[in-house]
Amino acid sequence: MPDWWPDASVRYVQLSANYAPQADEAALRGWPVIRLDRRHLYMTARPQVVADALIDVLDALGDA
Repeated sequence: MPDWWPDASVRYVQLSANYAPQADEAALRGWPVIRLDRRHLYMTARPQVVADALIDVLDALGDA
């Protein structure tokens, strides 16, 4: 990890297939990952679904 990376637990929510490589890397690092496989701006069309995914990924480490 870069020296400037925050000293905090990390998670990843993938909103589109374009970010699958980044989500794969996050999973390899042991980070909780949720994959919605929608489009990049899905958060503007379905904000509640994205908010629920964020809550779920926070719960994955038990410190939400």
